[in-house]
Amino acid sequence: MYRNRLFIGLLFLLTLSVVACQPKETIIVVTATPAPTELPTATSIPTVIPTATIEPTPTPEGQIFYDGFEKELQPGWDVENEDTLKWAFTNDGWLKIVAGDDCLLSSAFQKNLFLQYAPEGNFVIETLIKADADTNFQQASIYIIEDTDNYFTINRGYCLPCKPGGAGIYSDYAYKGEWGSFSGRSYKDEAVYLRIAVNRDKKEIIAYYSADGEKWTQLRKIPMSINVNQIGLGTSNCDGGDIDDNLVAEFDYFEVSVLE
Repeated sequence: MYRNRLFIGLLFLLTLSVVACQPKETIIVVTATPAPTELPTATSIPTVIPTATIEPTPTPEGQIFYDGFEKELQPGWDVENEDTLKWAFTNDGWLKIVAGDDCLLSSAFQKNLFLQYAPEGNFVIETLIKADADTNFQQASIYIIEDTDNYFTINRGYCLPCKPGGAGIYSDYAYKGEWGSFSGRSYKDEAVYLRIAVNRDKKEIIAYYSADGEKWTQLRKIPMSINVNQIGLGTSNCDGGDIDDNLVAEFDYFEVSVLE
């Protein structure tokens, strides 16, 4: 009996020894390696197209002043005896003036007379006019002026009593309060280029007209007996209200250049 117990005890101790000699279990915690984050595909850098620099239009050689009548007047103009209801800009870039009945030639007064100071030295003024002058004494003009008693003008007008009579290109003048008209040239088209050259060195004034702005015809050359202070443009019925037919004239531009 005692042996059996001893045997059982030895067997138990042997079992504990075997168990104690077993290596301890190592627990390895495996952390899952995260899948690499996909980097966003680089967005292609847009090609930067530089904005073209708009170069200003160079001023033509010899040009002193230019107004193309695009929605506003260029600095330098003075509108004498202004009637704002009788002048405006057209959508296609013309200065439109509805003529009044008074004019420099007959009354030393004219509405909507567009004037500016004359440059020094020798110079030319030029314009393109559209005017359907078909009634006596209507005129669309450019001027060189000392004052209302002394001036010279060339115009697209209508004058039956004048030579050659009817629609034509005429030049009028006033000197020391005496005024008059020169013989003109017959011209029936509405549109005409007009030009006045002032040569202070030679003391002369020359008026020209042209159908195309390229080939010019001399209308008049006279001694310069006035002191040219102002230059400009305007239009008039010049009939004192006797005829109920207002001239409507349009001016495409007004240019002042050095006389070559």
